[in-house]
Amino acid sequence: GTRSRGGRWAFAGRQATARAIGGTGAAAIATLAGLDVLDRRPVVEGLAAEAIGAGVLFQDAGGAVASSAAFAYAKPRRTFSWLLRGSAERQWWKAWLANREGRRSTFRAPTWRPDLKLTTYTAGTDKLRIDATHADYLGRWWPSTAHRAIQLEMADGTYQRRTVSGVTDVGGDVQELTVNAVLTGSPADVVQACFLELARLDTDDVVVTWGANMVGRVTLPIVVVQA
Repeated sequence: GTRSRGGRWAFAGRQATARAIGGTGAAAIATLAGLDVLDRRPVVEGLAAEAIGAGVLFQDAGGAVASSAAFAYAKPRRTFSWLLRGSAERQWWKAWLANREGRRSTFRAPTWRPDLKLTTYTAGTDKLRIDATHADYLGRWWPSTAHRAIQLEMADGTYQRRTVSGVTDVGGDVQELTVNAVLTGSPADVVQACFLELARLDTDDVVVTWGANMVGRVTLPIVVVQA
């Protein structure tokens, strides 16, 4: 018979069959604090934001409106694309997608952007310092529980992933982050410091498209989960 070299995989995330396809033999999925990490670097990225909730809050003061406030919640939504080359990548993606259960399961997603500007840290300690003029982590990002994890990309291609348990302003436009485990290596070897956002898929159906060269392509809409 003749075998087509192009095709599509379709994952219906909330069906039991999605978990049954398993990804046998896949490399271990990286985790942080019990959540999977989407640690594959994308080839294409897009970003859009939209409101997912809005309304008016009224305070009752004995039958009369004493105050009111309008509110809206942001829905940062990113779209990434990846290329799948080789059987090892195919199996890894099967396993990772099977864990998602469509939109139900949260995970950590690197932004792959220089979100933070590192000033220094000492190997063997659980503290690092950042330039607050580049990003005011204490004032802007710490209030968001979706942004309490970071990824340090090292020059040798390895990563240090940590959750952030506290932040203080130490003066001189410098802020100090306390993380869940000691840091290693040298600050000079950090290529990029980015957020590991708390996220979920924004779809229950994922399609991997295969070309004639047997390289797959998958595009995923990812939503940041705000508390």
